[in-house]
Amino acid sequence: MSLPNKRQQSKSNANVSAHSKLTTLYQLLVVLTIVLSVLYIGRSLLMPMVFAIFLAMLLFPIVEAFKRFLKIDVLAVSMSFIVVLVPIIGITSLIGYQLTNVVEGMNSISAQLDQGFNTIVEWVQQNFGIEIEDPTDLAAESPSTITGWIGNFITGGLISTTNVLINMLLTFIYTFFLLLLRHPIRNFLIYQMRKSRREHGQKVITRVRRVAQQYLVGMLTVMGILAVLNSLGLWLIGVEYAIFWGCLGALLAAIPYIGTIIGGILPLLYTLATTDTLWQPIAVVLLYQTVQAIEGNFITPKVVGSNVQINTLIAVFAMIFWGTLWGVGGIILAIPLTAIVKIMLAQLPHFEPISHLMSESAVKNPEVFREQYDDDRYRVLRYLEKE
Repeated sequence: MSLPNKRQQSKSNANVSAHSKLTTLYQLLVVLTIVLSVLYIGRSLLMPMVFAIFLAMLLFPIVEAFKRFLKIDVLAVSMSFIVVLVPIIGITSLIGYQLTNVVEGMNSISAQLDQGFNTIVEWVQQNFGIEIEDPTDLAAESPSTITGWIGNFITGGLISTTNVLINMLLTFIYTFFLLLLRHPIRNFLIYQMRKSRREHGQKVITRVRRVAQQYLVGMLTVMGILAVLNSLGLWLIGVEYAIFWGCLGALLAAIPYIGTIIGGILPLLYTLATTDTLWQPIAVVLLYQTVQAIEGNFITPKVVGSNVQINTLIAVFAMIFWGTLWGVGGIILAIPLTAIVKIMLAQLPHFEPISHLMSESAVKNPEVFREQYDDDRYRVLRYLEKE
C-alpha cells in the first residue's frame, strides 16, 4: 500500500473513532436526560418507593429472624411491622401532643418575640452606633417575619398532614410487599446477570443491603442519642416542651449538615421569646454546640461507620442535586443514595477511580490514583471508545 493510501486510511480510522465517541457521548446524554426527567416528573411516585426500599433493607434482618419461628412470610413481615410501628406511634403521639401545645401558644410567643427584637435593636444602636432610621417600623416588620417563619416551620407539617400521611401509607404498603417479594426480587436481579457474573452480583447486592442497613441503623441510633441529650439538656436549662424540641432536633439530624443547626435555632428562638433571663438562651447555644461537636466527632463516625462516608464536596453536591429533584425527602435520601452509587461505580473498571474520588479516603491518600489507577482500563474516557 502506498504512503498516501496509508495516511488516508489512518485519517479515515481517526474519523470513525471520533464519530463513535461522539455517538456514545450523545447516547449517554440522552439516557441521562431521560433518567433526570423521570426522576423529577415521577418524584411523587418514586420517592415513597425509594424510602420503602431502604425501610425494607432495614427490616430485612428482623423479618428473617421472625421467619425462623413463624415459618410463614406474611406473619413474619406483619410481626416486623408491629415491632417497628409501636415505638414510632408512641414517639409520634408524644411529639404531636407537645406540638399542639406549642402551636396554641404561638400568638403569645409572637408578642414576646416582638419585645425581644425591640430590645436587640436598641442594644445594637447603643453599642455599635448603627443608626436605624425607623427602628419601630423595622421592629414591627422583622419580628412578624421571624415569627411567621417559625410558625410556618412548626405548623407546616400540620397543613400538609394529608400529603405526609399519604406518602407514609404508600411507603408502608410498598415496604410490606417488597419484604414479601424479597427473595423473588433478589433472584430476578441475579438471574438477569451472566453466569460468570452471578456470584459477584450476589456479593454486590449483599454489600449494598448491608451498607444501607448500617447507615439506617446508625442514623436511628444517632437520632436516639441526640433526642436524649437534647431533651435532657433543655430540661435542665428549664426550657418548656424540652422533649418536643429535643426530639425535633434529633429528627432534623436526618438532614445532613444543616439539620442540627436548624434543630438548635428553633429552641433558641423559642427560649428568647419565652424567658426574661439571658443565661437560658446562652445555655441553649452552648448545649447545641457541645452536642453537635460530640455528634460530629465521636457519635456519628463510631455508630454510622466509614463504609457510607463520602467526602464533603460530594455530600453537598448530592444534597443539592437530590434536594432539587425531590425536596426535603431528597436531601434526607442524598447520602445513602450516593453511597450506593459509589458502590456500584466501584464495580466498573472505567468508573472505579470516580468511586474512590467520592470517598473520604481520597482526601487522606491522594496518591492512590497514581499508585493504583494509572492504567488504561481505569481511564474514564476509554468508556467512550468502542472495544
